[in-house]
Amino acid sequence: MPSAAGDVTLAEQRARYDAMCTAFNPPRPAGMTVEHFTLEGPQGQTIPVRVYDPGPARSDGALLYLHGGGFILGGLDSHDIVTARLAADVPVKVCVVDYRLAPEHRFPAAFDDCLAALRALQTTPHRFGLVSPNIVLAGDSAGANLAVAVSIANRTWGGPPIAGQILFYGAFGAGPDLPSYVEEAEAPLLKASDVGAYQDHYLGADQAPDWRSKPILGPLDGLPPTLMLPVEHDPLRDESYALHQALQEAGTLSRLELGEGLVHGCLRALGTSPATQRMVESAVMEARRRLQGEGGSD
Repeated sequence: MPSAAGDVTLAEQRARYDAMCTAFNPPRPAGMTVEHFTLEGPQGQTIPVRVYDPGPARSDGALLYLHGGGFILGGLDSHDIVTARLAADVPVKVCVVDYRLAPEHRFPAAFDDCLAALRALQTTPHRFGLVSPNIVLAGDSAGANLAVAVSIANRTWGGPPIAGQILFYGAFGAGPDLPSYVEEAEAPLLKASDVGAYQDHYLGADQAPDWRSKPILGPLDGLPPTLMLPVEHDPLRDESYALHQALQEAGTLSRLELGEGLVHGCLRALGTSPATQRMVESAVMEARRRLQGEGGSD
């Protein structure tokens, strides 16, 4: 992931990030189709959504994937390497949200867009070709943060139950005093200083954080079963451990698997890294378990 520390302009960061994503995205699995939709958010904002369809053998539910990128990078194409694979391997329709990015659109814009997309899947599943509004939430990095925040909002405001959530190496508001921020301060692809810079872009100088931006501060009881997938060499590593413990203390089912030897952003290596492949296979099995009832009892 490009540095957020200010050595290049935001436009340059986005151009480099998009180029990197394009270089790593492989051809989509055979038979995969995509369809694009436009939603209208509660403030009248336009929210583009892409739906990956692996074919007629898919589960009746859907996986709503919220991409990473520090709240300032990414879009519909940036995580094609993992969203297309999840759609093919579960198999299930995967919906990706092109939420608004900071600093042009600061908090809570991204949260609002992601929640609006969840609401659309829940209330009008037929629009997206879904038989069932059964949803698993998933996301990486900033997208993992958004997934938990949206899950809390859905539970707090009385939405239909979410089947599960899958969180790849997220930031949840527990830092920066956790050991991993010191031990992995200079980790490849994401440094501890970058984390603060991304947060500043997202929140701005005057915005007090709440559970929508730091979900570990929110009510964590009654959330869906959760699979946490942190990686070893990442300043955010212990954020997942902190949220995992908090979820368990709140009575929410949570399971954590550490990606040993992996770095933040390792989903880009899905085609070349056996350890990343194992991590994604765990996510696939979790999605199957929540959407199709596979994998035994909790």
